[in-house]
Amino acid sequence: MEDDVAPPAFSVQTSMEQCEDLHVEEKVSTSDTSSNWMEEATDAPQISKSFTKVAESKFPIKVEEFFNLFFSDDAVGFVESFRKRCGDKDFKCTKWSTRDNLEIGREVSFQHPIKIYLGAKYGGCKELQTYRVYKNSHLVIRTSQEVNDVPYADYFHVEGCWDVCRDGDQSRESCILRVYVTVVFTKNTMFKGKIEQSTLDECREAFATWISLAHQLLRQKSIEKGQASVHKNETIHSESERKVTEASARPCQRIEHRPIVNTGADCSGSTQQNVTDMMLLNTSDFASLFKILRTKFCSFLKSRGNLQVLLVATFVLILLLMQLSIVVLLTRPQQIHASPQADHMATTGVVGSQSKAIVTALLEKRIHVLKDEMLLVEAHLERMKNEQMLLKAQMQDLEHLVRQM
Repeated sequence: MEDDVAPPAFSVQTSMEQCEDLHVEEKVSTSDTSSNWMEEATDAPQISKSFTKVAESKFPIKVEEFFNLFFSDDAVGFVESFRKRCGDKDFKCTKWSTRDNLEIGREVSFQHPIKIYLGAKYGGCKELQTYRVYKNSHLVIRTSQEVNDVPYADYFHVEGCWDVCRDGDQSRESCILRVYVTVVFTKNTMFKGKIEQSTLDECREAFATWISLAHQLLRQKSIEKGQASVHKNETIHSESERKVTEASARPCQRIEHRPIVNTGADCSGSTQQNVTDMMLLNTSDFASLFKILRTKFCSFLKSRGNLQVLLVATFVLILLLMQLSIVVLLTRPQQIHASPQADHMATTGVVGSQSKAIVTALLEKRIHVLKDEMLLVEAHLERMKNEQMLLKAQMQDLEHLVRQM
């Protein structure tokens, strides 16, 4: 049962990547139906526009089986494993019970790490979960979570909605999970946008972890079922192998008890018959051995799944292509063009003489440019000298006027 609305990310530390992989504890009910499963005849209500979808996934099981695996009273071990994956501690969960408003609910509490540096390192989280089953096994689980010991904890609470319905594809029995979250504020604060965004981001990470654990649990259950079927197939194969061995032993007995006649014609005929029997025996042995190997290989593929076979085949193909490319590169002839030393020296001499001429021309142009620049600088200095003399004369005139005043 997934108590999965994550506390506000403004105050909660997500340590999902740092925690160790935990094996999901399987405490799933053996019965196909839950004692609290009561389907109503009405349609499920529409999701409010204030909610934001933060997760979606498809599960190859019925809706009722989804509830039994992840939300029933027997699935508390799965919920606790998820909380440990998120870094939580002190997990507690009550059983589903009918409340005053005739809703079926339970309470979940745990300590979640806080990522702020000052204050408490863990914040207490309390979550109320209720669920209803509508027409066509439409499961709706609503959650309301409050967090303590964090900044602005009394300003808001987080509400979630788990919407689980049948898949539209009728060819397979499967269901689709959609998770929605909203932040309800009871007081105004300037950090409203920051709190909402942080909460949605952390909920996306938390629900992604929950979905990963859920699919991991389903894979474990499918592997167990596959192993049981493999054991059954091995029993059948051993029985068939025993029968094939007995059948292959019968020609040998016929050959051992065949009478030997000393006449020439009979000897040749018996020899030909013995050769024919031996060929039939070898053919039957080879056919039985091939059947046994094929049966064992097919059972191995069924137990391992098509994905691993595809990965192994892809890996082998890549290795073969790498080896082939190396062989092609090694066997390809290398073309080396050798030029005579005389031609190289002649070419070097021609290029050297041309480069000297070009460098000399560039140096001459640069010298002319520098001469022009020096003339401009001299003219500019002469003009500055004249301006200085004029300024000096004006200063003397001003001093003379000041003395007369």
